[in-house]
Amino acid sequence: MAINHAIHTIGQLNRPAELRTKEEFGIQRGGDDDLRYQVDPFAELYYDKESSEIQGLSDRQIVGYDEPMINVCERLQEFSFVFAVFRPTSGYLAIEEEDQSAAELDVELGEEYKKSARKVDKEALGQSDGATLHDGFIQFHNWNPNRIGATPEEFGKAHSKYRDEILELERKGHRWNVVEWWMLKHKDTKIMAYSTLAEMEERLGDLIREAYTDSEQIITQTSAIEGRPIDRWSEAGKPGKYGILEFMYFRNLVKVCRESEAVLNLIDMNVPELRSYTDGVNDLRNDVMHPINTVFEEKSDIAEFIESITNVEEFLSRTENCL
Repeated sequence: MAINHAIHTIGQLNRPAELRTKEEFGIQRGGDDDLRYQVDPFAELYYDKESSEIQGLSDRQIVGYDEPMINVCERLQEFSFVFAVFRPTSGYLAIEEEDQSAAELDVELGEEYKKSARKVDKEALGQSDGATLHDGFIQFHNWNPNRIGATPEEFGKAHSKYRDEILELERKGHRWNVVEWWMLKHKDTKIMAYSTLAEMEERLGDLIREAYTDSEQIITQTSAIEGRPIDRWSEAGKPGKYGILEFMYFRNLVKVCRESEAVLNLIDMNVPELRSYTDGVNDLRNDVMHPINTVFEEKSDIAEFIESITNVEEFLSRTENCL
């Protein structure tokens, strides 16, 4: 079973980036001076204000605003930050044909684009809701999935004379954002993790139902359930054929499966294999389920988080056809 990580993106886990040309690195500009990183997307450089160092910006540091959160977690192990770009701007196109960049002309967009690249009707564009005419170039800002022109960073690289103006236009839209590792402490990260863990919890319960005839058999044939779950189930009148499952903690479900030959045979695993998928998952679940708990105390915790999520996904995949 594949978890749909596309529904959990980094849309809420970011702060507006400081867009600068490299010549402006280190210069105070006012309201954005509390941010650590200043970025020049055209020169592919960034400035770290804490270390006062200029470093190269990798292509892997630039992701879309809708990038799945789990992918960003992986990249934040490698980089100090990830640069998330939200693109309501479809593209930029130079007006003069000889001034059009290779990046613009190489884009496969069909006859309409090729026509606009050869000859631009300024009057028609001036009346269009989907574009803005600037001095020397056109900014397309509709939601057309087929991009017209070059991306802001492509256009800025190709046309240095427009860089300052492009930066000002892009700053206004808050479309360029920085995600640092500590921003993963956001509740959306917990929501993503919970949706994955919930799939595992449901799968464990289904496997136990498949292996046993009823609640009494689960209790008598394993030693994994004791104390409070049984008491609560009994106090409720022992409801449901498999009602005990509703009163069990996650750790009880895991323990039953580890101790049950019937379950192990069903999923074709031995105890060490099952432990490799489930160890540490209960700790992550506790952190996710309690609002005051944090999943990430420091950056190195990202690796353990990814390992737990990956283990859950592999367990779900391996047991998908066992029911």
